[in-house]
Amino acid sequence: MGKVNYYCNFIPNYSQLASPLNQLRRKNTPFRFGSQQQQAFSELKSHILNATQLAHFKEDQQLILATDASSFGIGVVLSQKQPDKKERPIAFASKTLDKHQVRYSQIEKEALSIIFGVQKFHQYLYGRKFILITDHKPLVTIFSPSKHLPTMTSNRLQRWAIILMAYDFEIRYRSTTAHGNADALSRLPLPTDEEFDKAEACNNIVEISPPINADVILKHLRKDKTLKKVLNFVSNGWPDKQCESEISPYFNRRFAITVNNQLLCLHTDTNRIVIPRTLRNDILKLLHDGHWGIARMKQLARQHVWWPGIDEDISNLTKSCNICKTNNPSPVKHFQSWPNATSAWERIHIDFAGPIFNSMWLICVDAFSQFPFVTQMTSTTTANTIAALSAIFAIEGYPKTLVSDNGPQLTADAFKQFCALNGITHITTAPFHPASNGLAERFVQTFKTSVSKNIREGLTPTLAVTKYLASYRFTPNAEGKTPAELIHGRPVRTILSQLFEQPATTAYKATKYLPQQPVFARNYAKGEKWIEAIIDRPVGLMLYIVKNKYGYYKRHVNQLKPRSCQTARHYKMPRICRANPQAYRNLRP
Repeated sequence: MGKVNYYCNFIPNYSQLASPLNQLRRKNTPFRFGSQQQQAFSELKSHILNATQLAHFKEDQQLILATDASSFGIGVVLSQKQPDKKERPIAFASKTLDKHQVRYSQIEKEALSIIFGVQKFHQYLYGRKFILITDHKPLVTIFSPSKHLPTMTSNRLQRWAIILMAYDFEIRYRSTTAHGNADALSRLPLPTDEEFDKAEACNNIVEISPPINADVILKHLRKDKTLKKVLNFVSNGWPDKQCESEISPYFNRRFAITVNNQLLCLHTDTNRIVIPRTLRNDILKLLHDGHWGIARMKQLARQHVWWPGIDEDISNLTKSCNICKTNNPSPVKHFQSWPNATSAWERIHIDFAGPIFNSMWLICVDAFSQFPFVTQMTSTTTANTIAALSAIFAIEGYPKTLVSDNGPQLTADAFKQFCALNGITHITTAPFHPASNGLAERFVQTFKTSVSKNIREGLTPTLAVTKYLASYRFTPNAEGKTPAELIHGRPVRTILSQLFEQPATTAYKATKYLPQQPVFARNYAKGEKWIEAIIDRPVGLMLYIVKNKYGYYKRHVNQLKPRSCQTARHYKMPRICRANPQAYRNLRP
């Protein structure tokens, strides 16, 4: 019924046909397989034969490989997703587990079904991206191409993971209840696949060498000419003077070398067996088992084995082990600070930030003053980058040195030509080493954090950036000077600096007209070009507030003409001005 349910979309009147069989699956229902059930079984079997007819393979459709394993068999289904989102099978495969595979753990059986399916349908899957479906969730993590293989994984699973690295796939988990197409095949498998089982058995064979014991060491000692001489000297007495350079290391330790069970031993705190030359490489591998470092290997050797130059051999082995080199921690980091800039805009550092705040941002920082420029970028192409830097250079001029990373827009020929034409020395940092451009990198971090805080206060990204730049540029450094003062050579007037300022005076001395003096004022409304008015007060050296029966106006001295006192009239303040004196003081032209 699990297999039938999987393909039920292809079976007409499925619910009605399957009803007699589904009744038998209910809880506390006696299992009585009668004529109705037999008829339903036969009809569903006929329909499932038509529903699972193989479809033709098409390169433009998504491939899906579903695998499953039971306690005695494995099954795989290769399908393609049709334009109507339904899966149509391309091929089926199954096999019975052999006597060795039956002993596998369940996770290994599930993994074996994946390997069986991938190798069975290699001609369909290799070189194409496909979706791998399994109902065993741990395998999703173990075989995921985007995750590292867990260190505590059996050798068999590690070998299968290496096989899967040759394929481009996305592994997904599907519950067993929705995995009926492959589940049914694993429960009703075909006989064993001798070709696959034979290849798998060969891959499982591991060459095992016997451990090195006293008998092995004794056999090699009897073939070692140097150790045979040493054994003879230990047994019969050492000469008064050493005669051969090969014997010298043993002669220097002649009082500590003894014979124990026909083997040469160096007696120190413990008895260390003297190893023949032909076994030393094997012993070094044993000491390095687990890829320990020099100190631990020497400590282990001092308890068990010795030969002349063993410490040097241990050092050479650890230094030449590629696995240790590639997996050991990175070497101690060394840093060299950039030389201090001696003047403003001598050296600048640039970098890109984003995409953040719905845009990319070009960061440009002066090394001397720490004064930043931030430009919002629609795109980070070479042309846009040159345009943004040109706008900055139009304000501050061309720097002597420009430091950047190795971005493609900054290493393009057009950018090199831009720097050369403007006399700028362009220095690029080491690839994948952002610390070399630390000034810009650090500012990018500060920029992201501070602007994010401003946005949380309710500001738009543009206003948040503007507020951040203002506060950063006008905040003093450890020496008490702001970046703006260092780069421009003058203090910047800010809101806080106004605390010490005297309020600006608003009294102006009249130069041509006096209050209450009659004048003709220029009229810009309909009617006469010049109308009668009276000077109310001066508001500048050349500006006056004039009044007439229509209200108050601001006029320049060039928009006024003197008028004789005989025609002067007194105009009262309009009602709106009497009701709102503030409007009188804030008159606009």
